[in-house]
Amino acid sequence: MADTSSSFSLRPDHVPPALVRDFDIFQLPGRPEADPHLTLLAIQRDAPEIFWTSRNGGHWVAIRAEAIEDILLDPRRFSSECILVPKKPPEAQRELPIECDPPRHTVIRRPLTMGLLPSVIDSKRARSARLRSN
Repeated sequence: MADTSSSFSLRPDHVPPALVRDFDIFQLPGRPEADPHLTLLAIQRDAPEIFWTSRNGGHWVAIRAEAIEDILLDPRRFSSECILVPKKPPEAQRELPIECDPPRHTVIRRPLTMGLLPSVIDSKRARSARLRSN
């Protein structure tokens, strides 16, 4: 496997220098093997709510629940087209529906959503129970 830790990208023009941190998700500082949660908590205390790292090809990092929720609810600014670190090559197959944005995401996800509605699950559960009792 390729060494991704030394893979740097330049800071994009739209990323303010104040939001840049030297952070590598694959090589956490200190002794994360002791407790990776405490390591991330220390990073969280010293970092902005969301920050950019040039490591692993460059990507945004959010480690607070509120920031993550904001990101997930704002596909215009934070696309789901690329969710892996490091990024997949452009020609790589996408994992749908998770690696696409609305409106495509909504269209692809609709059959799954419709099949998992509580009323649908309840009717399948009742049918299964009837079949088992016969």
